[in-house]
Amino acid sequence: MNKFDDLYKDVPLPGKDWVLISNAERIAAVANAIGSDATNKLVVCRCEDNGYVYFELSSPMSAAERGIFLLDIETVLKERLDEGLTVWHMPQGDKSSLRRLRGVGIKS
Repeated sequence: MNKFDDLYKDVPLPGKDWVLISNAERIAAVANAIGSDATNKLVVCRCEDNGYVYFELSSPMSAAERGIFLLDIETVLKERLDEGLTVWHMPQGDKSSLRRLRGVGIKS
């Protein structure tokens, strides 16, 4: 028995209704569920059949604000659409102009 087995035994998976619809239908459902206030602050990038919903922020937000905001969005999606959904923030590239000037590249 793995020490992490207890962590994953109660993780809900997305239901059949989520899995059987197209990515475009999922994106529309997510945008509708979170409302226009939230859609002004973020963009739904993609929604996978495994329940992962990827967002990009429309405007800069501190890490503390972003974390709370995305957790609130995830709660809304779990309540309104499917218990098995998980919110992810799209990875961002390195924005440091100083590192680019020195020729340092960071791969993510």
